[in-house]
Amino acid sequence: MGGKKTSVWKRLVTWVRIRLGAVKPYLAERFGWFVTSSYYGPKLVSNRVDQTFKFYLRGSYGSFYWDRVTAFSTAFVYLDIGANQGLYTIGAAQNPNCVGCFAFEPVPRSFRFLKANVALNGLTERCTLINKAVSGNAGTAEIAIQPAHSGAASLNHAQGAANAPSKSRLQIQTLTAKELDALLPQDGPPIFVKIDVEGHEPVVLEQLLQTHFAGRIAEIFFEVDETWYDIEPIRALLTERGFSKLHRHGEGHHYDMLALRA
Repeated sequence: MGGKKTSVWKRLVTWVRIRLGAVKPYLAERFGWFVTSSYYGPKLVSNRVDQTFKFYLRGSYGSFYWDRVTAFSTAFVYLDIGANQGLYTIGAAQNPNCVGCFAFEPVPRSFRFLKANVALNGLTERCTLINKAVSGNAGTAEIAIQPAHSGAASLNHAQGAANAPSKSRLQIQTLTAKELDALLPQDGPPIFVKIDVEGHEPVVLEQLLQTHFAGRIAEIFFEVDETWYDIEPIRALLTERGFSKLHRHGEGHHYDMLALRA
């Protein structure tokens, strides 16, 4: 009997935390409540029910890419595709050499935290936040989400949140290369891109390389899981488009790839 009560209580506490999370971004922006600092430095709205937020607090993503983004030494534009709650959006926008920062996050709850976190760090005027996913078709799509792990949200229903026991699905807005072209001109400073979309990376890469500003893209940092998709066609596509330097970061079948032009 005691075990049942404990289980019910835990579920109730989790439910309350998730519901409170819906208003935390507003309370943080308006009153400065529920604000903490991450391992990486930026102030963030507390979201302790979420696994990705815990990664921010602990520094679980390591320092390689954070150090890279914050140290770009020439004028650049940054695209954060799958921005989640905005860690790398903030890191790029805090870099004084950043002349434009575009963050794409389709899940409404994560987007609210992204917006609040950017504001908390005084970067609203430096960032364009887009509550849509980059995908193969413009319009709407069904995304699988896991309430306690925002980073597992995925349009690739073969993996990620789609296979989680607590999965749920919702409709989100999507855009393609055509809509991306409306955001950026063909000429300008180099563009640095981060992609973290839980298995939808091949689709995003194809769309990016179809844009009229594709020639401005100087590097792409993206997540790879070889159980989600075959990396070899991606290697071939990137090499064909001038990204001849491909650096792997991580071991096993799940790692990050940094693609650089020669």
